[in-house]
Amino acid sequence: MSTEASRVPWPRRIDVLRDRQRQELEERIQQSRKQVLKLICLGLSRKHIARQLGISVSTVKLRLEEWREISGTESREQLAIWAVVNGHFHPDQEFFNQAR
Repeated sequence: MSTEASRVPWPRRIDVLRDRQRQELEERIQQSRKQVLKLICLGLSRKHIARQLGISVSTVKLRLEEWREISGTESREQLAIWAVVNGHFHPDQEFFNQAR
């Protein structure tokens, strides 16, 4: 058990562990969102994104909808433009990384 959790009374330990698990889950979701956005910007289909990331097509669709809500866009093209303009995606850097 972690040091932080062992210093607190038992009922509170559960809350500390739950908070840590919740934070880890939120970080994984955020990472998943970023990966999906990058691949959308590269022009991959939902099916190809799902295969590349090892997630379901419905999860890709969910992440896409989350980004559309965040960005206020209605299409993949608008979302890709929004991502570039707002610094979430750098096409030159991504092209260079894929060329290696």
